Amino acid sequence: MWAMLLDKTVIIDGQRREVYGLADFHCRPSRRGIGSKCLKAFEKIAKDDGKYCLVGFTMTESDLQFYLKAGYHFCGLFKNEYLFTSIPVKNIIVGELW
Repeated sequence: MWAMLLDKTVIIDGQRREVYGLADFHCRPSRRGIGSKCLKAFEKIAKDDGKYCLVGFTMTESDLQFYLKAGYHFCGLFKNEYLFTSIPVKNIIVGELW
């Protein structure tokens, strides 16, 4: 398993929010829920560090389906990549891919 959590600031529902950007998350598919458990651990780290949520991007619809199945929320496309968050949001503005 490999992942990076990056300090990022985004606009969520009209307010600046400090979040962790989920970058380079790779987990070998095992069908045992390891990837989902890792995401839950990242969410706890974000909460413990005072972050509003996790925000990430993925290039493929199949990877997006993994995040949706894990309880994440699709927020549209940004620069042709799927944008998702760990909590439901009405609107999100990001300034870059990570």
